[in-house]
Amino acid sequence: MYLTCQQELLSGNLPTNLNGHDAYMHCHVHAQRPCTQGHLMSVSNMALHPSKPILVTSSDDKTWKMWHMPHGDLIMCGEGHKDWVAGVDFHPGGTSLASGSGDSTVKIWSFEKQRCIATFTDHKQAVWGVKYHDQGEWLASCSLDHSVRWEAVGSC
Repeated sequence: MYLTCQQELLSGNLPTNLNGHDAYMHCHVHAQRPCTQGHLMSVSNMALHPSKPILVTSSDDKTWKMWHMPHGDLIMCGEGHKDWVAGVDFHPGGTSLASGSGDSTVKIWSFEKQRCIATFTDHKQAVWGVKYHDQGEWLASCSLDHSVRWEAVGSC
């Protein structure tokens, strides 16, 4: 499931001041079930957007959620992992998000395409963390399988 607002994150039109938070209230659901505010289980991690007042949280409920700060308005959420989500990180350009999960996968979520655009399945056990290189060309992940892996992701 993917919840997106009429104003896309990529457009650069999202307000970056406190007065514009009402712009996030006109959202559409692109799935069968609506995304409810707040996680259903514990929050395991978080990441701050590199240039906007936006926070992403990951949870044991198998989702990540994106919030506008400081009021906590829900911007979007992502479902697709089959187990808890432990790690999240924004691409340095702010155009995508990486997530790592107990299902042993790493996913890249495009805000422009409003969906998961890549899934990496190289780990054999749960993925605890994900981190983009500061130039955004590489994505690293660490796992319970005693490994650290990296992928050349370019403009993903």
